[in-house]
Amino acid sequence: MGEIRNADEVAKSSSRPLVKPTAILAVFLVHQSLSPELYIERLRALISAAVSIAQNVNFDEDSDIAFDSMPEWFPTTADMASRKGARNYVDAGLGDIWDPEEWIYTFDPDLRAWTWWDATVRGDSVAVWIDTLGEPHVPHEELLWALYVSGAERVDPLYMEDATVWVDEIR
Repeated sequence: MGEIRNADEVAKSSSRPLVKPTAILAVFLVHQSLSPELYIERLRALISAAVSIAQNVNFDEDSDIAFDSMPEWFPTTADMASRKGARNYVDAGLGDIWDPEEWIYTFDPDLRAWTWWDATVRGDSVAVWIDTLGEPHVPHEELLWALYVSGAERVDPLYMEDATVWVDEIR
């Protein structure tokens, strides 16, 4: 991924994107334990920090990565929502609890097959939109971990959606 795409992703992870999306986006429907608005706030803070760190770190040379920009609750899953989300991740059979340092390395822009797009409220749930350049199957384990540790109880499998649905949801 180029530097322009990386800078664009940092901006989109912090707030709603102002650019036009690709024709099709990938979506996760998240059933969370928090209000949709609080969940989105937590998830945006986590993804924004991870993307920003990944943009400013040379993963091949830097062995110590500063976590100061990460949400306070993330590195240690220090609050109830993140602890419960981590347990839900494990209980869903998605893997073990991630080490924060290992997790942040998966945000290397040269390795990820997706970029953040947006998160929208859909009823009592949250739709998390990512850009996969139209690919329906991409590795996304690091994103699933972020979805759960931000307070997800359950996450429906990734599916593709016409970008006009996102446009309709943000109106």
